[in-house]
Amino acid sequence: CTAVEHGMFVELRLENRGEPIPPRVLERIFEPFVTTKRQGTGLGLPIVKRIVETHGGVIDIRSDQSGTVATVRLPRQEPPKVMLDGVDQ
Repeated sequence: CTAVEHGMFVELRLENRGEPIPPRVLERIFEPFVTTKRQGTGLGLPIVKRIVETHGGVIDIRSDQSGTVATVRLPRQEPPKVMLDGVDQ
């Protein structure tokens, strides 16, 4: 996993050099209940996508013979100010 700042965004890249995801699965990977696992629910990636988009980000998954790369881009945000005894910290 790598994280890189790009201006107003932070980009996370997760790479896997294993078997590629078949194109027929990749085109539906964010659809609920789509799974290749016998006991899978097919809800993991749709939930991740919704969380990322709720925070103003985007997620992309690409896969070929060299492996699979998931990229998540989230907007940078300043941490909230903490008030202690009425004083900004």
